[in-house]
Amino acid sequence: GTVTCWGDPAAGGDCRDLDLAGTTDIYSTYHAFVALNRNTGKATCWGDPTWGGDCSGLNFTGISTIYSTRYAFLAVSKTDGRTVCWGERKKGGDCEGLNLLGFDDIHSSWGVFLAHNPQTGAVRCWGSHRAYYGDMRACSSHNFSADVTIHSSPHAFLALDRQAGTAVCWGDADAGDCSDVNFTGVTEVVSDR
Repeated sequence: GTVTCWGDPAAGGDCRDLDLAGTTDIYSTYHAFVALNRNTGKATCWGDPTWGGDCSGLNFTGISTIYSTRYAFLAVSKTDGRTVCWGERKKGGDCEGLNLLGFDDIHSSWGVFLAHNPQTGAVRCWGSHRAYYGDMRACSSHNFSADVTIHSSPHAFLALDRQAGTAVCWGDADAGDCSDVNFTGVTEVVSDR
């Protein structure tokens, strides 16, 4: 149950006084960490509170996995779809009232979360409105078929329909514009994450 941390103490580089016994998973944003014990529903956060280093008062019971943008965390219960978000509110840290039951395909850019339901093609997006961070408004304006696969980079998203050989991209055009790309026959996409 011991963990060694190093680096900038304000960004999570100091964990000397933390009891992390029983930890099953550790996740990070750019300046914070969260250690989760899935068996007990207990989580410990440290680092910059603005970027997710403070999760006091949050309920992690039943949480099965945690995702992150650069600035915020998303915790999800695969059983009932309950979500917990914290960190920078405008970059993914606010998901109040959001249920993600069935949205098993989750991606993130630096400032946007995207949850995709692979059975229906439905998506839920939240976080930054700025293109540089992935622009959640553009995400919400697209209709996706159930055959779409989603990919993300720090600044952009790509939704690929392999059967049709088409794709939709959004976010920072300098980091992910695909309007001139021919996706016919493409079966796999790799990002620069």
